[in-house]
Amino acid sequence: MYNVMSPKAEEFISDEEIRECLAYAEQNKNNREVIEEILNKASEMKGISHKEAIVLLDCEIEDLNEKIYRLAEEIKREFYGNRCICPTTVSMAANIAPIILLISILQERS
Repeated sequence: MYNVMSPKAEEFISDEEIRECLAYAEQNKNNREVIEEILNKASEMKGISHKEAIVLLDCEIEDLNEKIYRLAEEIKREFYGNRCICPTTVSMAANIAPIILLISILQERS
């Protein structure tokens, strides 16, 4: 059974969930409305789901990618200031883990 909060790998790593997320991202990577909804949710700094994070990572709309970069930087600065962060040393609370993952990936792309 898929349980994102479980400490047991076989419960929080689900091949079916991963495939569903990848399919969802593929279906929505050019869906401006969905991406803007995710960005609005992320801007509240209360966390986004892994499913939402992968849509942002797959986004192919250039102006929305710029918004994603800007928002990721704003969130990073709000939580960590100007320090460089490493996701392995950050508290990976479930509600901010996707944001931290997104920020770290965006930092690697810059």
